[in-house]
Amino acid sequence: MTQIQLDIELLSERQVQTLALIAQGHSNSEVAERLGIKKRTVDFHLDCIYAILNVKNRVAASRMY
Repeated sequence: MTQIQLDIELLSERQVQTLALIAQGHSNSEVAERLGIKKRTVDFHLDCIYAILNVKNRVAASRMY
C-alpha cells in the first residue's frame, strides 16, 4: 500500500464521502446539501481531512483522492 492509500484509510466514512464530492468539484454548500448536513459540518470535515492527509487546501486533498 502507498502512503496515500494508508492516509485515505484513516478517514471516516463521512470524510471520504465529503472528499469524493469535493474532488468532483462541488462547493461546501453543495456537499452539505447532498449529504444532508450543515455547511459548518462540511468545513469541519475538511479541516480534519486536510490534517490527516497533511495538505493545505481542497485541490491538494482532491489530488490524493
